[in-house]
Amino acid sequence: RKSNLVACVMSSEVPFGGTMGARHRMLTALQKATAARGGALLVLDSHLLAPDQLLSKLRQARPTGAVLDTYALKPAEAIRRAGIPAVVFDSWVMDSGLDSVMQDGQMGGLLAVRHLVSKGRRRIAWFGTMKADAHSLDRFSGVAAGLEEAGLDLPRDLRIQIEPGRLLEQATELLQRSDRPDGVVALWREYAEPVRQAAERLGLKLGQGLDLVGWCTDEEYEDEFGGVGRRGP
Repeated sequence: RKSNLVACVMSSEVPFGGTMGARHRMLTALQKATAARGGALLVLDSHLLAPDQLLSKLRQARPTGAVLDTYALKPAEAIRRAGIPAVVFDSWVMDSGLDSVMQDGQMGGLLAVRHLVSKGRRRIAWFGTMKADAHSLDRFSGVAAGLEEAGLDLPRDLRIQIEPGRLLEQATELLQRSDRPDGVVALWREYAEPVRQAAERLGLKLGQGLDLVGWCTDEEYEDEFGGVGRRGP
């Protein structure tokens, strides 16, 4: 293509300074990959732009293609209909007609359960979200498959649907029950940490009657958990 510009369509604002979360790391990786090929990255926010406004900006910029970090169908459909080569990354938009590149959440969930079962855990809880987005469906399906493989059930009272603002409270309620789980799968960094904190608050030692599997990138593990991660997720 004549253009050396690649559009990155995000689903919300991505901070360029200060934070080093997974999204910021992926954006940085995209910038480096584009620059290495002599190009530049144009970042647009699909959350703040209506599909027609987004298309207008893309037509003005005339990028060689676009990468989308969004769960929304409308912007993905609009870009595909406009004939702009595009791929979805770190998410999956059903019925968009676009290819996706994302983590293997199902295998992650399956491996999490296999790990807990190998530790002798039989009463395993899900601490996370079960909303109909790509990552939730992917990871939960892996957990369900792993439990089925091990001949275990996931009772409804062990499927903890997290509530923003109540994570530590919910984790504490789960772990202080008389029939508490002996294993917890919390496949988001933000959800695993409250479970670790709740265990510590209740005097429970991870690895001794209770095990926890979390989820984060290698870079996040080093930056945000460090030595603490060895005691926690």
